[in-house]
Amino acid sequence: MKFNLLKDGKVSLLLRIILSVVFIVSAYSKLIVPGLIEIILIDHGIAASREIAGYYTRFLIGLELCIGILFLLPYYIKRITIPLTVTVTVLFSIYLIYTGFILGETQNCGCFGEMFKMSPTESLIKNIIILIIVFVLYSIVQEKKKGLFINIIVLIFSLGIVFVASPLKEKSGSIFSRFTNFNNGERADLLNGKKLIAVFDPDCEHCQESVEEIKKLKDEKIVLPDLYILFLNESGSTPEMFFEKTEIYAPYHGITINEFFDLIGNSPPRYYLLEEGKIIETFDDSFYVRLKRIGVD
Repeated sequence: MKFNLLKDGKVSLLLRIILSVVFIVSAYSKLIVPGLIEIILIDHGIAASREIAGYYTRFLIGLELCIGILFLLPYYIKRITIPLTVTVTVLFSIYLIYTGFILGETQNCGCFGEMFKMSPTESLIKNIIILIIVFVLYSIVQEKKKGLFINIIVLIFSLGIVFVASPLKEKSGSIFSRFTNFNNGERADLLNGKKLIAVFDPDCEHCQESVEEIKKLKDEKIVLPDLYILFLNESGSTPEMFFEKTEIYAPYHGITINEFFDLIGNSPPRYYLLEEGKIIETFDDSFYVRLKRIGVD
C-alpha cells in the first residue's frame, strides 16, 4: 500500500493541505488579536514590554504563515519545510509543558487566538497530532530539489504581509494598557477593537442602576461592545455580590482607590468607550440613551 500511495501522491497531498490549513488558520487567528499573544508573552516573562512582545508576536505569526504556504509548494519539503515545522512545533511544545505543568496555566494559551480557545494541555495534544502527521508525510512525500529562492521569497512575503496588516502601535500611553488580567485568570486586550469599560464601586446604587439600563438594551436586542468592569477593591461588597444583585456578569479587574478616583468623574459610575485603546466617549449619566446610540441592532 505504501508504494501505491507514493505513486499517486494523493495521501501526501491531503496531509500537506491539512498541515497548511492548520498553520494558516493559526497565523490568521493570532493576527486578528495580536494583543492577546503580547499579553501572554509578558505574563510569562518572555517579553519585557508590549513593544518587544509585538515584534515577537508578528515574527511568530509570519513564520506560521510561511510554513502554511510552504506546505502547498513541492519545493524542499523534506529538507526545509518539514524540519522547520518540527523545530517550531517542538519548541512550542516545550513552552506549553513549561506553562501548563510548571506554571500551572489552564487558561487559553493563545495558539489559535480567541477563535479556538485551548489550554496548554489541549494545545500540546494538538502539537503531538501535528508531529505524527508530519512524520507520516515525511515517509511518503516526494519533493522537488529546486526552487530554493521561492522558499526565501515566501518567508519574506509572509513576514512583510504580517507587519503591514498589523503594524506596531504605541500602546504604553493608554491608561487602560495595564489592565490585562481579569477574574479567573482570563486575559483581555482592551486596546484591540471596541470595548466598553465600566468603573464601578460594588456598593454603589447608581452603578447597579446603570446596569439595569444595559439589561434593557439587551432585552431590545441591542448589541453593545464587549463589557469589562473595573471594580474598586476597597469596598464593603464584592464583585460577586454585585453580580448576584444585578443579575449581570462581565469580566472584571480590581483597582486601587487611587486608580478608581483617577478614572471616575465626580461620582461613580463612569463608562468609557474605547476603540483601539483610544477613548472615544465617556458616559457619566443618561446611560440608556447614550449606550443605545453606540449599540448595534
